[in-house]
Amino acid sequence: SIARPEVQANNINYPHSLIHLIQGNLFQGLPNEDPYAHLAMFIEICNTIKITGVPDEAIRISLFSFSLAGEAK
Repeated sequence: SIARPEVQANNINYPHSLIHLIQGNLFQGLPNEDPYAHLAMFIEICNTIKITGVPDEAIRISLFSFSLAGEAK
């Protein structure tokens, strides 16, 4: 299982624009999709936000499900 990083923030609110960007790069698990390119873009998008007390890994883990659709979800 994936170990969740320790978070020092009480409440995390992600901007709607960030969720929108992530959902604009959905991965559905189709044969023509490149999972590595999807992950690279996902990380690039996630790197645009920094939240005090929240490690980058925690942000990525909490947002990753928003980047999946179809069979990949």
